Amino acid sequence: MLPRPADSAGRSWACAPLGRSEATGWRTLRSGAAVSAALPTTDEAWVQAALWAGAALALAAVAVARGRWRAGAAVCALILAAVAGLAPTPTPRAPPSDEPLVVAGQGAREDGFVGSAACRTCHPAAFASWRRSHHSTMTQRPEPGRVLGRFDGAPLRLPDRVVRPVREGDAYFFDLGVPGSPDAPPVRRRVVLMTGSHHQQAYWLAAGEARKLALAPVVWLRRAARWVPFDDIFVQPAHDIEREEGPVEDRSAGLWNASCIQCHTTQPRARFGDSDVVEHGIACESCHGPAGRHIARFRAPWARYAARVARLFGTRKPRAAAGASPDGIVHPGRLDHRRGSQVCGQCHGVVVDDPDRFDAVHEQGRSFRPGAALADHAKLLTGEDQRAHADDPRWPLHGLFWRDGGLRVAGREYSALRRSRCYQQGTLGCAGCHSLHDAGAAPVGPVAGDGSSAPGRSTRLAGATDPQPAALAAARIEAVPVGGHLTHWRDDQLRPGARGDAACVGCHTTLASERAKADHSHHPAASSGARCQSCHMPNTAWSLLKATRDHEIRVPDPSADHAAGRPLACNLCHLDRPLDWSVAAMGRWWPERFRTPRPADGHATGQGAAPPPTRVAASVRWLLSGEPGLRALAAWHLAWGPALAISGRDWQVPLLTLALDDPYAAVRRTAARSLRALGADPIGFDASASKAARAAAVRRLVAATLDEGGRPRDARVPAVTQGPGVAASGADPGTARGPAAAAAVLQRPDGALDVGALRALLRARDDRDLRIDE
Repeated sequence: MLPRPADSAGRSWACAPLGRSEATGWRTLRSGAAVSAALPTTDEAWVQAALWAGAALALAAVAVARGRWRAGAAVCALILAAVAGLAPTPTPRAPPSDEPLVVAGQGAREDGFVGSAACRTCHPAAFASWRRSHHSTMTQRPEPGRVLGRFDGAPLRLPDRVVRPVREGDAYFFDLGVPGSPDAPPVRRRVVLMTGSHHQQAYWLAAGEARKLALAPVVWLRRAARWVPFDDIFVQPAHDIEREEGPVEDRSAGLWNASCIQCHTTQPRARFGDSDVVEHGIACESCHGPAGRHIARFRAPWARYAARVARLFGTRKPRAAAGASPDGIVHPGRLDHRRGSQVCGQCHGVVVDDPDRFDAVHEQGRSFRPGAALADHAKLLTGEDQRAHADDPRWPLHGLFWRDGGLRVAGREYSALRRSRCYQQGTLGCAGCHSLHDAGAAPVGPVAGDGSSAPGRSTRLAGATDPQPAALAAARIEAVPVGGHLTHWRDDQLRPGARGDAACVGCHTTLASERAKADHSHHPAASSGARCQSCHMPNTAWSLLKATRDHEIRVPDPSADHAAGRPLACNLCHLDRPLDWSVAAMGRWWPERFRTPRPADGHATGQGAAPPPTRVAASVRWLLSGEPGLRALAAWHLAWGPALAISGRDWQVPLLTLALDDPYAAVRRTAARSLRALGADPIGFDASASKAARAAAVRRLVAATLDEGGRPRDARVPAVTQGPGVAASGADPGTARGPAAAAAVLQRPDGALDVGALRALLRARDDRDLRIDE
């Protein structure tokens, strides 16, 4: 979706942290090539011209002094004519290409940014660690070794056309069919940039309009190793997509410069028709600030040695500003927890540029620098802003917050952290758990002269599908050690000692012992229910077809979560239990806090709809009756490992099969992924097919899943029923599900599904329009 204007003047609220603003009114400020002013091509040419001009003036002065006016004028004219011939001819700038211009190097930009390559000589370990992170590959050129998608020419059938990803040599293309015209010849667009290397990879195409790139209509899912339509990976109603005019590549032209470029590159200047960036990806200067003055300061060897001696003997002068050196370089880890987190928050927060500075930001780049107060340079949006615009259909951020202002979208964790008591009353910041550099990764031996890795090393990441970019070998940058540690760190960039409960008990020391954890959580110390994150950081944030942890670090509260429309953490593990079961348990365990808990059995049902039968498991209610975001979360959790260990895995397949016909493509695709994880691959189902085709496929799958009596067929349902720790967690022990738990997941005593209850839940489905702009 394209960014929309936020005010009557047509200024856009779109900003890179909101990677897909849904608005449609941003202005194209500039396009085409501008012819530059007459500039010399070499300094030497102008030196010669100046010398001849000086000689001409000197001779003319001598002639005039002797009274020979005409001779002096003639000499001056002849020499100046020769000077004109020596002076370089102005050369117009070439028309801008489709790819944003990369501007790096000392003196290349007046704002002091020089690019990460300038950092490597003095900081090899940090540079090598950064190169191994997903930040460095956030945006890349499409070169062999970087492209994850399968460009083999195989046709990809979308609802209205066929597209083919094609590779020719080292170039990548999409052959795009014309929507509604199957006999029309396809249009070939070249891939010029790629975004993403962690979960997904999206492809930007040459749009033919200066540097206004356009999105390819499909993206590559890395873990699933498959193509999916771009419109399917976001929570958005199908009819909203259908209202958009034209195919994805046409309606997204210009979205890169209007929004995405801001947080997928380093210090961009969008300049819509002629954008430039310091470099692709999230590089050193994004977090540490422009390095031009720093490099100039330490260019001399004696300056570097003096700094090392001062650091060795502890004689460095205190920095003028917290975390900042005299030349402006900032170490985010030396900032206080608020300013340090704002360095991350410039992209990982719900942040928009001030509409009054929209033109300046896109022309000159953002004014925020690490160490500054983010609120002085941009607007941080909250749930209150969403409520203030509740009646404005143009507001592009509906769906980012729960009703109480809590964040429901992933990738914006800073906005959630700001609401946490650990942040507000304590000193927890992003760096308390995360490290942008792998502490265990030191530079390793350089690659061989032919670009191959040194003995015992590999340029392929263990367990990954993407080798390091070939450019790294060409630049003789360190190869990556083989092993699982690096891949694990790349996934979430948690610092050593910040996994599991260790990140919490450093401050909450009274809960450090196993006995204290068990007493506090009322779960066995070894169970997942005793883990701090299970209750206080549940997976209730959503982005790109997956659930991630909420960083608000809340205390579960049935009443508060009910009012917010948010899932209760207990029932994201106890999938086979009703909300009332969780509320009753919390009332027993903490009577002083939940003395009169609000009944929660009507949680998140359709507006005005009669509630389905009581005692139904919360996950089942969310999957079949909840609003679209809840349905997506439920579909994901029904195949989540820790929840399966608690709730068993013998009952989810029929329910997930029904979710394959959900109106929202994101819910359908998540349900299909969960079925595959449960060993019940929905073969023959196409989440992008027409509604009639999907319904027919679901009927076939239901027939293959259930027998004539509504009982699950063993061939389609895994044999495992309940995992270890079930009895200890409070669920029914043994391999046979107890009557209450069976009824909660709509199973009759004979094992057949309660079809009447299923129909009641589906009739009560909350079909509101929802967009979660990720």
